Amino acid sequence: MLADRVVAGAIQARRRTALAKALAWGLQGDVQPLGQASYRVPSRTEPGLLYTVAITARRGAEHLACSCPAGVADLPCVHSAAVYLHRLEQRSGVTVIGVHPV
Repeated sequence: MLADRVVAGAIQARRRTALAKALAWGLQGDVQPLGQASYRVPSRTEPGLLYTVAITARRGAEHLACSCPAGVADLPCVHSAAVYLHRLEQRSGVTVIGVHPV
């Protein structure tokens, strides 16, 4: 359906925006591992507030679930994007310096 494609496109755009913001703000450097499948990331708007990002499985794929308002609403957020970038850097041994536009 057209409505499903519109929603999917909006979510993809929000994902790209979240990645670009997390990268621009350097949030991947602020990620604190809590264990094998969870991380803490500081809020950008409320000093001292930490959000938890958990790695879960959804439809057979890895999913990042954040405790921030956007994450609770099942929307992409900068905290999950920061964890994604952090894990990418840890696994690859390189520093991510940009997001390629799609």
